[in-house]
Amino acid sequence: MADSEYDAILIDTSVYRNYKYKFESGVLKALSQFRESNVDFLMTDIIFREMLSHLNESIDKAKEQLESSLLEAVEHLFFDGSDLNAHKEKLLNQDLINSLARKRLQDFVKRCEINVLKTEDYASIKDLFNMYFSTAAPFEDKKAKKNEFPDATILLTAEGWAEKEDKYILAVSRDVGWKAYCSGSERIQYIEELPQALTFFQKDTAPYALRDLVREDLANPDESAFFMRLVDHAKQYHGQFSIHAEADSSLQFETDECYAEIESIEIDGGLEIIDSSDGLVTFSLSVEVTYLAQASFDFYQFDSIDRDYVNLGGHSCTQEVSESTVLVFDLAYEDLNEIDLNEIDIGDCLIEGVITHVDFGSVEPYHDPLDYYD
Repeated sequence: MADSEYDAILIDTSVYRNYKYKFESGVLKALSQFRESNVDFLMTDIIFREMLSHLNESIDKAKEQLESSLLEAVEHLFFDGSDLNAHKEKLLNQDLINSLARKRLQDFVKRCEINVLKTEDYASIKDLFNMYFSTAAPFEDKKAKKNEFPDATILLTAEGWAEKEDKYILAVSRDVGWKAYCSGSERIQYIEELPQALTFFQKDTAPYALRDLVREDLANPDESAFFMRLVDHAKQYHGQFSIHAEADSSLQFETDECYAEIESIEIDGGLEIIDSSDGLVTFSLSVEVTYLAQASFDFYQFDSIDRDYVNLGGHSCTQEVSESTVLVFDLAYEDLNEIDLNEIDIGDCLIEGVITHVDFGSVEPYHDPLDYYD
């Protein structure tokens, strides 16, 4: 099948989960490119319900963490008569919280004009159970057969739609069952990575020419002034950001001034186009980011005689943390034939999901060795 013959794209829940359901930024935000295109962006009702369930679980966990943090802040922020109490009640409003996941998912569907297929309109129960009892893909793993019912239903629904509409689908998934099913399908083809899948739907030639130019330059990143500009833009975009410090100690302690910043970025994968329109191209670049994290720890111990806490000093710790991720950036151009990468306009340049937690290991108060000598 030629690349241009794909009429639709179907994305598995595993892919959305891999990008942490960040519909408003990065690669998932770029999916809005299908809104005005001739390509059908498909989702089944099963995928919708799976994503809704995962989002609700994440929201419940975040609510528990928020409640815990607010409880600790009662003495200084939410005392009787505080003007902030009304805001606290709004933050913890259960009806509002219950509606967040569905509204966010529905907004994503509307923004991208996703066609949500109903299972009963396209999937045959008879075909589903024939696949199950004959252990056809995705039911090939006998130990986990029952767990494959959602995937089998999704794929049958997509297959039924493709046959009815006489169209061909590119399915994006990280599931081996999907891969096995698609290998025997005439209507659905499989691909694992979303950035690579999006390249099949870029119809203009100019973005590809720009991509090849950037790839050639990034082949020698140590000599690339353009790459250094990307790194500088990413550092400026994220700046110094707050983190949650985790540590172990034999003493009681509190954390203060917990933050991190990007120390270095190295290329460790390929460059892909994920969106393009009107002279603006959005790229994803696989990178390894090294962060420099810092946190201050104040140590104390309860004095049972004086019934008070005794300050035992503090310690400021630094930690390097490296993580593989994706750098997403925009390049704007007017005439591709006159592009100079050293002068091309770089728009947004951000790391997909900067770190939020850093483990500083075992920590103790700092003592100057000179204190032990006269």
